[in-house]
Amino acid sequence: KVPGVISLDSGSNKRRFALTSQNLKAEVRLASAPRQDPRAMILAKTKHVGETPLLEGSLSLYRNGNFVGNTHLQQKLSGEELKLSFGEDDKVKIKFLPDPDKKRKDGLLFGKKKVVERHYQLSIHSNHDKPFEISLYDVLPVAANEDIKVKLIGDAPTQKDVDDKKGMMSWERTLKPKQDTKLKYGYTVSYPEDKIIPDL
Repeated sequence: KVPGVISLDSGSNKRRFALTSQNLKAEVRLASAPRQDPRAMILAKTKHVGETPLLEGSLSLYRNGNFVGNTHLQQKLSGEELKLSFGEDDKVKIKFLPDPDKKRKDGLLFGKKKVVERHYQLSIHSNHDKPFEISLYDVLPVAANEDIKVKLIGDAPTQKDVDDKKGMMSWERTLKPKQDTKLKYGYTVSYPEDKIIPDL
C-alpha cells in the first residue's frame, strides 16, 4: 500500500514511490586492515524494526546526503541485524610500516631451528572532534604442524581467529580527537633448519 494520494501521468515509464521510512539507531565504528589497505572504513550496525520484512534487493547508501555506493541486501525480518559499510573516513589517516626500532631477522639459527621475526607498527591519526572506536585487522602465521612454533609479540590482539578464520587477529582501540594512536605487534616463527616455509 502506497501511503497518501499519488498521481500517475500517462505513458509506460516506470514510477517509484516511497512505501515507508524508518529512523534506526545505529552503532557506528571504524575498521581497517592496514597491511592490505591503509584506509579507515565507516561501518554501521543496526536492527530492522519494521513489522514487514525488508525485501532482498539493491540498496543505495548515502552519508551526509552524499551518495557513497550500492550494495545488495538480503531479506531481513524484524529484529534481524544489518551491517553496512559507508565508505572511507577521510578524517582518519593510518600509516603501516615495519617497526623502526626493531631489526628484521631472517632465518637466524638457534641450535637446529631457524627463527624468523617480524615487527610492525601502526600510527593512526584522527581529525574527528569526538572519540571513535576502531577495529584493526591483520592475518598472522598459524603453525601447520608441531615442528613449527609461532609466538605473537608486542601488543596482544583483542580477538584471535575472528569469525572462525585461522590467523585473523583484531585489535580494538579508541581514537581520541586530534591525537595519534600507536599499535606495535609482530611474531616469531621457529622451525627445523631443513624445512623451507615460504611467504614469512
